[in-house]
Amino acid sequence: LTVVSGGGAQASAAVLGTQTYMVELSHNNSTGGMRFAIGESTVAVSSTGAAYLPPLWVSRYKCTPGQTVAAIGDGATVGTLTIVQLTK
Repeated sequence: LTVVSGGGAQASAAVLGTQTYMVELSHNNSTGGMRFAIGESTVAVSSTGAAYLPPLWVSRYKCTPGQTVAAIGDGATVGTLTIVQLTK
C-alpha cells in the first residue's frame, strides 16, 4: 500500500480476505511513522487521530474478514505499508 504524507489523502487497501482474522503491518520508512485504521469499507484515518505505527516496527492487529486497512503518513512520511493477512 503506497502511503502519502500526512498532508495528502489517505491510501486504502483492498478488502481483507474472507479468512483473515489478524494482519501484520510494517513499513519501509526509517525516519517517520505512519497512522492507520482497520475497519469497514468506509474507514477513515487522520494524521493526528489514528493508531500510530512507529518506524521500522512490525505489529499484529486483530481484524474481521472483509474489513479494510487505511493509512496515511505521519507528517512528511511517505513509503510503503506492508500488510500480511494471517488466516486460521
